[in-house]
Amino acid sequence: MDRNEKLELLQQQIDEANGGSPSEFSVWRQKTEVVLRNVVGDANPLYESFRKVHYSPMVWSVDTPNSRFAEAQAAGVRQAIAILNAAK
Repeated sequence: MDRNEKLELLQQQIDEANGGSPSEFSVWRQKTEVVLRNVVGDANPLYESFRKVHYSPMVWSVDTPNSRFAEAQAAGVRQAIAILNAAK
């Protein structure tokens, strides 16, 4: 895979992230992990950083509103977008 193909794949995942709200979060997350691993390699710190991104609140209770979960997911996706941009 040449550099242009790698950049296109990264940009596609950034675009599909939709600013923090991918249309199918689980599919986006799995595909993004595969793309990033193939572009930078599994030994790259960016790949490890992506794997450590949290998409849910670190602490919650039964009274935690659903909006908090949505906010945490969007924040995680935005963090992943930053990692994807760094991989360019």
